[in-house]
Amino acid sequence: MIAALGEGEVPTRPPEVYVQGYFDGYAESFDEHLCKGLNYRGPEILFEYVRRVLDRTAGPLDVLDIGCGTGLAGLKFRELAKTLAGVDLSEKMLAQAEARGLYDALHRGDAVTFLEEAPEASCDLLIACDSLVYFGDLESLVAAAFRALRPGGFFAFTLEKGTGAGFTLQASGRYAHHPGYVPALATGRFCLREVGEETVRLEFGKPVIELIYALEKPLK
Repeated sequence: MIAALGEGEVPTRPPEVYVQGYFDGYAESFDEHLCKGLNYRGPEILFEYVRRVLDRTAGPLDVLDIGCGTGLAGLKFRELAKTLAGVDLSEKMLAQAEARGLYDALHRGDAVTFLEEAPEASCDLLIACDSLVYFGDLESLVAAAFRALRPGGFFAFTLEKGTGAGFTLQASGRYAHHPGYVPALATGRFCLREVGEETVRLEFGKPVIELIYALEKPLK
């Protein structure tokens, strides 16, 4: 947070203990605060972007929810899933997700490590709804996502829109990414199938503009 206020070196990611502690303390009030207080629409918006790129004849998918939190995205994406798994650092957020009864498996841990250790080409769809705002450098995550996806699979996610080059750490403690950042990372790996800008929620009564991406792993 000192770095977020402009003092000292900016880390590429916050410490895991910071993220875990923050969301453990937020878990019980998370849904009500986000959905009712901040008019949060992230899962609904991301779902619509995914529906636009999916082959309508495709069967149920093996889906992994990265930074699944309390399972708000699972409420939307369960209908597409043959299997729905989630990974998150916060034990108490995972407990809330488990209580929904939507997920076939829930894992506590770091998303990059989880993807790197997962069987290669084991997922059809990776989603990350408002969880990658706690990542600055996305290089390792994008590489791990590419490895974990089957050919023809999708990686769909949201990021807060930034104006500075690459990524910037905001006073909120979240990262924002320049619109050119993800296309540059995707080059040579993914095809950029969908990209857009949407108001996903409010903060202090003002709209928060986020970038929405759907990346496809080529068949060959």
